[in-house]
Amino acid sequence: MKTSNRIRIIGGHWRSRHLRFAPTKSLRPSGDRTRERVFNWLREKIIGAQCIDLFAGSGALAFEALSRGAKSCLAVDNDPQTIGWLRYNSNRLRAQNLTIVESDSCLLVAKPPMQPANIVFLDPPFNTYSITELCQELETQQWLLPEAMIYVESSRTEADLCTPENWMLWRHKITGRVDIRLYRRSGTKP
Repeated sequence: MKTSNRIRIIGGHWRSRHLRFAPTKSLRPSGDRTRERVFNWLREKIIGAQCIDLFAGSGALAFEALSRGAKSCLAVDNDPQTIGWLRYNSNRLRAQNLTIVESDSCLLVAKPPMQPANIVFLDPPFNTYSITELCQELETQQWLLPEAMIYVESSRTEADLCTPENWMLWRHKITGRVDIRLYRRSGTKP
C-alpha cells in the first residue's frame, strides 16, 4: 500500500474517493482537468452507457464513468500488477458493474466483442500503439454501437490520426503535451 500512487475521482457518487495504482513510469493517468473536460463533453451520453476503457491503467476513466452513471464498464490492461490494483479499487468501491480483463488491447479488439459499447476510452501509453489501427479495428470488428462516442488521448507529438470515415470529430483540445479528441460515430458508413 505504501508503494502505490493515488488519483482521486472528481465527480459522481464516488467523488473525492481515491484510486490506488502501481508506481510505474508507464502509467500516466488522465489528469483532473482532462477528465473534467471529457466528462463535461460526455455529460448527456454517460448516464446508462456501456463503456470500454481499452488501456485502463489506473482505472481513472473507467471509475469516473461508473461514478457518473455509466451502466457498465469493461476495463482492459495487459499488466498483471495493474490488474491487481484495478481489482483492489473495484472491491473497495464495490464496483459490481466493472468487468476487468487482463489482455493486450490490440489482440482483444481484433476479435468481435461480446457486447458493443456506447463509449470507448482509448488512452494508450504515449507513442507505443498505433491509435489509427486500434480505431480501425473498433469499427471493423463492430465494437461500437450506432452513435457511439470515442475518446482518444494521445501525445501532442504523435503523427496525424486517421479514423474511420464514419467518425466525426466532435470535440478537440490540446493542453501542454496532451491531445484529446472526442469522436461521434455515425451508425452507417458513408
